[in-house]
Amino acid sequence: SALKMRLWAIMSENFAVKVPCCESDRGTVFRFKLLILVVVVWISISSASILVLLSNASAEACAFWRLLLSSLILYALRLRESGNVYFWKIKWYHVIAGFSLAFHFIFWMRSLFIIPVYISTLLVTMYPLYSLLGEILFLHYRPPRVQVIGLVLSVVLLALYLNVENLVLNEGVILALL
Repeated sequence: SALKMRLWAIMSENFAVKVPCCESDRGTVFRFKLLILVVVVWISISSASILVLLSNASAEACAFWRLLLSSLILYALRLRESGNVYFWKIKWYHVIAGFSLAFHFIFWMRSLFIIPVYISTLLVTMYPLYSLLGEILFLHYRPPRVQVIGLVLSVVLLALYLNVENLVLNEGVILALL
């Protein structure tokens, strides 16, 4: 018990940042819970591709279960927070976003069975590139110079890392890019 208390004190001192609006103990507990949440999210996201491959299930089944479990967790958190969930507040663009996420998961999970995991993961994490290109093309956004430099560097470094002459445009690469 004394060892647990000492470990708790060490963890609290190292990971605690006092929240100005809260008492110091509440701020410490909040920061510790936030740290635990970040670790859980980090492990969940970084292990997703490996779990998909180890499950040996179809991409559609993996995407279905991932979205179903996530939806239930979010539903429970919302219910706990406010006591009710209003389904009539769901807009058409929420539905389109949900279907887009589902197709994104299906395409990416299919690519995991075709190309190596590290290539698929690197390509699928390039979504800020697509977002920026979409904003430039469709919304006439003028990005700051720093953002353009970051965009160019990310593409060049990705091409160098993946040894672009060995990276052919096959079905797995296209699925990972979608």
